[in-house]
Amino acid sequence: MKGDIYTDFIVATILFVFAFLSLFYYLNSEFALKTQYENEQISNLKIQNIFDSLPRETIEKRIIIARGSSTNEFIDLSGYDVDLVLDENGNNICFDPKLEGFAVNISDNKFYLYSTKADTKKETCNLYGANNNLNEKISSPIYEEFFVEMPKVNSTGTFCMVKPILIFSGSGIKKESMKICV
Repeated sequence: MKGDIYTDFIVATILFVFAFLSLFYYLNSEFALKTQYENEQISNLKIQNIFDSLPRETIEKRIIIARGSSTNEFIDLSGYDVDLVLDENGNNICFDPKLEGFAVNISDNKFYLYSTKADTKKETCNLYGANNNLNEKISSPIYEEFFVEMPKVNSTGTFCMVKPILIFSGSGIKKESMKICV
């Protein structure tokens, strides 16, 4: 029995068209994936440029090391511009602007003094009857950049990214998330 040449031709044509369409679909999806990846990379760069251009404030940080053990110990900060004092756990320490220092219970602790030229609301208090028995060591300044308020950015768009930021205020340093879209 001989095969029908017309049937063989139709089957070969169908297989050729199927192979051609499969190849076209594969190349089209590869091209679309490459285009999507390039657009994502461009959007990432735009978002990073927006983030890098946001205004930040340079904050002077000093580390205060108080060795020993004492209760209600006064740490003298006269001669330093003080906007914020934090303990090792990031808790705000009460600062007395008249005495120019703060009082804490000390057991080999480390504290952080922050100073800025930005207008921040400082949390202060009045201290009474503090001891001044220990000598503290205060480091030279370390400069860090912080936001002093939540920046206004575009939060709607086709491509978005959430960036973690630190916001400096007189009551402490807060971790926030900022959504930037392009």
